[in-house]
Amino acid sequence: MKIGRNEPCSCGSGKKYKKCCLNKEATESQIDSIDNYNPIELIKVLGLLQLVPENFGKDLRIEVALGHLIAVLKKSTLDTDYGEFNPEEALKMLNAKFPKDYREDPPENSFTDNILFNGQNNTVFAGITEESVLVVQSLLDTIFRFKNQLPEGFKEAVFFGVTFIFDIHQIICDKLGYERHEFRDQVRDELHVNANLGFEHTDLLEFTKKELLEICEKEEIIQEFTLDVKQYKFNKQNINSNQLLFKPFVFIESDQKYILALPSSELTAVNEYILRKAYQYNCLKELVDIYKRTVYSNCLRIFNEQLNYELTDIGLKERDVFSTPYISVLSFDRDKFAIVALVDNMGDGKPENLGRINFPKSEISKVVKQIKSIDSNHKIHLIGLSCKIDSILGSVLSVPELPNINHITILTPLDLNVILTLWKCDHLTLWQYQKAKDRAEEQIFITPNFKNLTYFNWYYRNFESFFHSDENYDAISFSFYDQATLIRLANIKSDTSLAYMYIDNELKGVKVKRNDNVIPSYVLVNNPFPEKQIILLDTYNVPIWIAYSIDYYPLGEGISVALALGITELYSFISEKLNILAPYPLSIELEFDPKFLTNEDPSLQEDKELYYTLNLSTKSVTIFIPLSYGNVIINSENNIADKLLMECILQGMFDLIDNLTGNRFYDKMKLRFLIDSAFSDTDQRMIIPFKNAVPIQMNPTHITRHRHIQESDISFIRENILSWAKIEDLNHIKTKKDKTNLCNQIVTVLIDKFRETAKDFDFLSILRATMISHESLIYYKEYHEESLTPKVRTMGKYTDVVNDFRKENSKNVNGMISYRCMIELLMAEPPKGKNKISTEDIDFLHALTEQIINFGNLSDVIKEEFSDTKIEKLPSGRIGIDHSFFNNELRQFATSYLDNEIADKLHKGTSVYDIDEDAIDKVFKKEWGIGLFEIAEIAYFLSSYSLYKEESSFVMFTEEKFINLFETSPFSKDEIFSFCEHMSLESRGNINQLPKDSKYRQEEIYLWRYNRQLSYIRRPLLKIINKEGVTSYAWSPRHLDMASENLRAIFYHGTLKVDKEHKGIQSLLAAQNHKNGKKFRRTVYEWLIQNTSLHIVPHEVPISPKDALKAETNMGDIDILAVDFDKRAVFLLELKNTKQAKNTYDFKRDIEVYLSKLIPKHIQRSNWISEHKDLLSKLLEKDVSDFKIISNIISSATLPLKYMDNSPIPIYAFSEIKSKGVEILF
Repeated sequence: MKIGRNEPCSCGSGKKYKKCCLNKEATESQIDSIDNYNPIELIKVLGLLQLVPENFGKDLRIEVALGHLIAVLKKSTLDTDYGEFNPEEALKMLNAKFPKDYREDPPENSFTDNILFNGQNNTVFAGITEESVLVVQSLLDTIFRFKNQLPEGFKEAVFFGVTFIFDIHQIICDKLGYERHEFRDQVRDELHVNANLGFEHTDLLEFTKKELLEICEKEEIIQEFTLDVKQYKFNKQNINSNQLLFKPFVFIESDQKYILALPSSELTAVNEYILRKAYQYNCLKELVDIYKRTVYSNCLRIFNEQLNYELTDIGLKERDVFSTPYISVLSFDRDKFAIVALVDNMGDGKPENLGRINFPKSEISKVVKQIKSIDSNHKIHLIGLSCKIDSILGSVLSVPELPNINHITILTPLDLNVILTLWKCDHLTLWQYQKAKDRAEEQIFITPNFKNLTYFNWYYRNFESFFHSDENYDAISFSFYDQATLIRLANIKSDTSLAYMYIDNELKGVKVKRNDNVIPSYVLVNNPFPEKQIILLDTYNVPIWIAYSIDYYPLGEGISVALALGITELYSFISEKLNILAPYPLSIELEFDPKFLTNEDPSLQEDKELYYTLNLSTKSVTIFIPLSYGNVIINSENNIADKLLMECILQGMFDLIDNLTGNRFYDKMKLRFLIDSAFSDTDQRMIIPFKNAVPIQMNPTHITRHRHIQESDISFIRENILSWAKIEDLNHIKTKKDKTNLCNQIVTVLIDKFRETAKDFDFLSILRATMISHESLIYYKEYHEESLTPKVRTMGKYTDVVNDFRKENSKNVNGMISYRCMIELLMAEPPKGKNKISTEDIDFLHALTEQIINFGNLSDVIKEEFSDTKIEKLPSGRIGIDHSFFNNELRQFATSYLDNEIADKLHKGTSVYDIDEDAIDKVFKKEWGIGLFEIAEIAYFLSSYSLYKEESSFVMFTEEKFINLFETSPFSKDEIFSFCEHMSLESRGNINQLPKDSKYRQEEIYLWRYNRQLSYIRRPLLKIINKEGVTSYAWSPRHLDMASENLRAIFYHGTLKVDKEHKGIQSLLAAQNHKNGKKFRRTVYEWLIQNTSLHIVPHEVPISPKDALKAETNMGDIDILAVDFDKRAVFLLELKNTKQAKNTYDFKRDIEVYLSKLIPKHIQRSNWISEHKDLLSKLLEKDVSDFKIISNIISSATLPLKYMDNSPIPIYAFSEIKSKGVEILF
């Protein structure tokens, strides 16, 4: 009797039949049906399905199906008649019988990957086994790349076995057109074929014995990977014991053929084969030891080279106190040490003990004790390197806690590689990450058993915090899919592969990884020439190496990148010729005149041409670059330096090919024509000027690695601001006064936190460290800006250079402003402690300063009624601020301002001021005791002195020594004292108070205000009086130069603040503003004449009772009157030479002035012209009575009014018109 689906099941369970035995009976029916298919054909179909990228990750169901089929194969007889095999029906049956396995997690590997072995790249099927690529690559490197005493017989057996498996799978990949890093998203849960790989390809996996012996001459190697069907047992509960994983070939006696049943287990089979052979040759323990040493030393090298950790013995003279060599102590900040210890699951090297965890607890405890004995305040980060030699075994993810250790992080080598590939990391990154994770785990549950790279992804996505910025979560969960995606992204981004280069005149394979650059290039993983910087250009079939000595950085980098770009640009012209050398590599060596390392002036050198020499045996071209070539780079307004370089290298490369082939490929005239054609845009400059010629701010001497404001510190501050301020809730914050008071309260709390954090540090230690950090950012910002134009000209086709510049520039500017203000805070109230400062402490104070600026600025925004910003307490506990005003009006304004600056750079815009230096200096000397340009000369003198005589980023002399510096200079003592009076910043005793008897307003010490007389940018010389009363002066050269430049700039713009009694300087400022206005009109007028077809009246056009445009009253002048006769339009252009608004008060001033005074006058003139077109026609001597009258304001700087939605007339910055064209005026 048939049971209905919704009726009670007959088994008595009480469940409905559809929820109980229906599925069981269906499964049993399917099991019966699979036995009706030819198992050999089904095995081939299942093998084929593994070659479909979209099936990647569905391996477990395939392995279960194969296990069942091989069991059927054991029992089958030769005379079994299965009938005609229908692969489509078979596939339907397999999907019904073997649906998605609950144990199938998203695969972490790519479908295909790359293994470097036997001097070549091998495309492999990575399989789903965790870290299989990394483990197998490390094993092969251990055995074959590094010196060891492993038995030769073992090495030979491994070589032949691995070569056999790799060759088989490479043949399959080649036939299917698969390259490394193939991957397709799974769009369907069921197994399927695709348009490129149908059932007709099952023969790809079928081999005769003869065919296999042609690949591998040793039959015993073939048998090593062939399953013994008669002995086969399959336990589907313990899938890792499946012998088919290790022996993926099945021999079919009836057909006398081998079927590669499990191609997806390629690396698992290789991994197990190596370990099996090591056991057979009695060298497993030795292999494990060497493998661990290899992996551990590679990781230590990464910590040192990429994270700047420094190896130290911290007084541990006796290494034999350890029972393991796999513990190292590395210093990564002034008061912080990392104990890097190997944590593995390899047991003692015996097969039965593989999987047993080794954790050197007692040895780590000894190291901790030693570190603490030196200084109990030292902080310790235990980093356990989780290492495995068998990819099937899981990784060690946790270790027991140990006393006196601040943080513990367990990293696999894969974690380390992915984190460093996907994110920009420095020496504090891992410490800050683990500190944030530990802090979060005290309050919320973080799902365990994921790799650290997964947690790291959340941390970075969440602004370097584990707490959500808005929401309050009790727990954080993660996805294995996200984890897998991260691993694949890192794999593709790094793209490790093998390339050939000549080492000691011998062609050798070297490991390279993709360079993080816009051009297709690679860098060496382990550089055999540490004294050189080397990149591999991968544009052509022939590998092209470019190298230079690191002594000549950054000039060498600039020229090598220019070469790489130039050669890439010329691909269509020269690829056919260069590829003649393939597959042999071509090397380009840059050799510089040693005088580049001196301060000699290139312009004083005898002119010498670039020249080259050839080495035919190593196929290399050496370019010799004389110092006089530097003069070409410095003084050329066009790309002549680039052309000369490209001409020399192309001559060298073609000459090399001629000598190697005996053919003639070029002559000089054709070559020059080729280069002129390829680089016809003379603005296409690729080489950035070097230190002998660049301004002081771009001098790279003694520059440390720059640091921006750290997101981890910002997140921590935002998480704790309200608790520091002892504020429970913000429900009472309603009015403008409430909000400004709250902001001011937070500013006070943050200043108190700054004071509390800094108080225990030695003043000079913290001041010096901050000034050095500031110097690094100045250099980086200037170099970044200087390189913008050549990057846009040359790299713009590869990436969005301008957008990248915007992002980086924003971080640079914010970081510099915060460093400057931080120095002001330190000078205002010098700390009196004795401790030396660490980078972590500097970062935290830097972030506190930035938040002081932000909340101070927010207070101004609310006070000046720009925005009724909503402020509330978020569920996360943070203070929530509505950023609409900042993200809309202010961001648009800031972006437009930066874009206009970029446009000026790209159009070679420069600021040339019409000034009489002597006259200006005369007035300044009378009222300040020193001339404006004499200040600049003294600043340059001090900057140059510190760069070339002392440490470049911080110099401090006693007052006596400071004055003696100028003994041989043309400056008098009175001028020096006046310089100190007007340019020095000194302590005022309290951060929140003005100096005693100060003539300044309180606003002069508000860090978030610009153009302050008591700011570090206005007073870059620090006057320090110690407790003994000794006065010293400290400065840093780049900031001193920038401050001097800024002083002149605010004078030129007419915005220099001076005391009321300085009437003469005030008169100079008024006259300068008038000159600037006239100059701006002339500049706009000339640009319109040269770049448009508009008819321009050559002079200002007055509207008054006495002029051609006769009005009853004097209505002022039309700055520029322009006519477009084709489009029948008359333009009334009001020109305003404005300074750039940079803060809320500037905003308010601009808006009030323009809305209340300037715009109404311009509208009045525009209306009058519209009503008196007859007079206008008479003036223009052409009838314009039906012309449209268009009024516009053109400003020299971006005006915030443009973004406030209340301007009745369109406003454009001049740079915007130059960039977008005059059409935007219509």
